[in-house]
Amino acid sequence: MYGADLALAKEHYAKATPSPFISKDIFLRAEAAIVLKENKSTEAISLAEQAQQQLRNNMDQGAAKAYKAWLSQIILEAQGKAANVLVA
Repeated sequence: MYGADLALAKEHYAKATPSPFISKDIFLRAEAAIVLKENKSTEAISLAEQAQQQLRNNMDQGAAKAYKAWLSQIILEAQGKAANVLVA
């Protein structure tokens, strides 16, 4: 949501409060994006995969399809970064 502004993303994420009305995938998606920007590829992949599993519980299944695609992109980007680290 905050693009390249990792500090701002982390600041807003720290203020987020879990609620029974907020699906778990939302927090997992945010965490995956943050750790990807921190170059923690393995953790980003794990969080993105967990978020994808939680999407079935999201009340907005139309949006869940878009989130699944976005999470897939996070996984691909993280795999690419991980591959680059292994090569270097």
